[in-house]
Amino acid sequence: MELKITSQPSLNNLTAASVKLMLPVVALLLSFCMLAEAQDQTTAAVTTIRSALTPILVALGIAYVTRRRAIGGWLFYFYLSVFGSIAISWVFVIPALKTLFLDTEIRDFYWWISAVDYLLPLAASFALWILAIRLLFKKQRVTRNLTAMKYATAIAVAANLVSAYISTKYFAGDPSSGLTYLSLVSSIIWCAYWLLSKRVQYVMTRGNVPWDYEEFKQHLKGR
Repeated sequence: MELKITSQPSLNNLTAASVKLMLPVVALLLSFCMLAEAQDQTTAAVTTIRSALTPILVALGIAYVTRRRAIGGWLFYFYLSVFGSIAISWVFVIPALKTLFLDTEIRDFYWWISAVDYLLPLAASFALWILAIRLLFKKQRVTRNLTAMKYATAIAVAANLVSAYISTKYFAGDPSSGLTYLSLVSSIIWCAYWLLSKRVQYVMTRGNVPWDYEEFKQHLKGR
């Protein structure tokens, strides 16, 4: 009798078959991982966009709602930012100055650079705050005071520019640098606003004239 020997699959064949079976599983797992990562990236992007758009939408809403007032529109938002910056300076800058001048004994080069970095923008902002608050009073709304306010906004830009340079050159990576750059961008925007705004020119030179929004609209159309 002739015996028939059934050949068993070799180890290589078993390995190849296992790989072929595992490939779809691995591909499926990778697909799920990529999908999860894409969803995370999409969620992060949506969160970033929402964070960026929220203050813009709030600013637009405030400007629109207050547009019929003399200190309204973007001018109202400017004064809101002024009082906000006063509060921020009180919370962050004043304690930093206390630490710099009272708690630090070493007066080296970096101490002097830090002093300039804090004091220069603060002094420019202080002058701007005084002039801005002064213009809230109708009797003070004259061309001379408006011109002084325009100079103050330009000086604030220069001071923040110096501060940003110091932060970039000597204190790169410092957590407070972000606030410095934000202050620079904000000062540039408000300087341009005070130089170019028709509302500013109209309101801040007519303190003795009663405010009328419809008349202001006609004034804009006439120009």
